Amino acid sequence: MMTPLFEKTVDQAELSTENFEKLMAFYVQESARYAYATKSETTYSWQLPGESNIERRLLLRYDAAEAAVTISYEIFYGLFEGDIRFYVKRAGAVTPQQFGKPLSAIVTATLRELVAWKPAYETF
Repeated sequence: MMTPLFEKTVDQAELSTENFEKLMAFYVQESARYAYATKSETTYSWQLPGESNIERRLLLRYDAAEAAVTISYEIFYGLFEGDIRFYVKRAGAVTPQQFGKPLSAIVTATLRELVAWKPAYETF
């Protein structure tokens, strides 16, 4: 979910890493609460700014049947012109009772892992 406010904040505000993590934790928390309140089976995706040849996305999936939120990330990258690969990892899941600090901790850890990720031989 890329809202104009989110895009403007990320692109123009030049946030510190800590403030960016807080902003993302806020967006994920609010999205999770909205999905839970509306009981809507949904997935949110936030593309992180970064390198031109690697796209990094943070994902939130709400499963209405299980009343659980799963946080994952996906990375699209290419090793050479015309090559497209992707890497996906599930970071954690929480119930609505765990919204707050547990969810924020998962988001923060996931963002750090996502930003630090580099293609490696083991991922092929």
